[in-house]
Amino acid sequence: MSTDTSRDAAALEALAGAAGPQPDRPDGPDLALGRPPGGTVWDDGRPTAQELGVVDWLLTTTRSNRKTLDLERPVEPEVIEECLRLALQAPTAHNDQRWHFVVVTDPAKRARIADVYARVWEQMTRGERRKVRRWKGANQDYDKVQDSANWLPEHLAEVPVLVIPCMVGPRHDNEMVVREWTRFMQQNGRAVGMTEPPSRMWLDAGYFASIYPAVWSFQLALRSRGLGSVVTVVHLAAERLVARELGLPESVVQTCLVPVAYVTKTTFQPAKRAPLETRLSWDHWQGTR
Repeated sequence: MSTDTSRDAAALEALAGAAGPQPDRPDGPDLALGRPPGGTVWDDGRPTAQELGVVDWLLTTTRSNRKTLDLERPVEPEVIEECLRLALQAPTAHNDQRWHFVVVTDPAKRARIADVYARVWEQMTRGERRKVRRWKGANQDYDKVQDSANWLPEHLAEVPVLVIPCMVGPRHDNEMVVREWTRFMQQNGRAVGMTEPPSRMWLDAGYFASIYPAVWSFQLALRSRGLGSVVTVVHLAAERLVARELGLPESVVQTCLVPVAYVTKTTFQPAKRAPLETRLSWDHWQGTR
């Protein structure tokens, strides 16, 4: 896939325009950075304008791919492994890297996972094509997005690769872990004057935050190599059925499902988004700077 960002320059400028003046970017030759001839950003850690343009292209055009997935073209195992090696560089809590990625390519197993996914989807939608309440301010692409979501359970078995990122070790919802953590926090809270009961959110958020950065890095690596993906959690409502199919032990927790394929469309643009000012507060809710 081409990484020529010249055609997207106007779109990226429009995306950044509302944010005010942008930091200076080096537009001259690499030597202006003190970079030796033939050197790269790996040498000095200071990307040129062109290198930043490629990064911005990647960050602003990585979409959730469903209907644009190529269901006919095989995906090389080496490409999946290369992207996962890059994903392993993502940050994780305590740097303990308790992640494990289960890659499913066997057609029979994909079909059985897809069957679980489709039944959960039907359970969620009561057998009808899902029509979620339109929230205030939803954009005109809402129906298109929903149609894409409805398409996935009907075709998931045809997607050539399914990747299930997992966490290994004590589960975030293990009753003993939760009970001991709560007792520990309450005991220490009294010593530091914390009277509020400890929030369970710390356990859940920290658990999934330890793997989702790696999932996003995996998606970016796929995008840069001409593949598409989407993160979905529908099947987690029946996670034990999929765990049984894949032989996952109790200590392995599925965190999402990432269908992967080459894409039938390669020219993605920055998405329509609400202005940053409507999604940003400084120092307190709706505070400005």
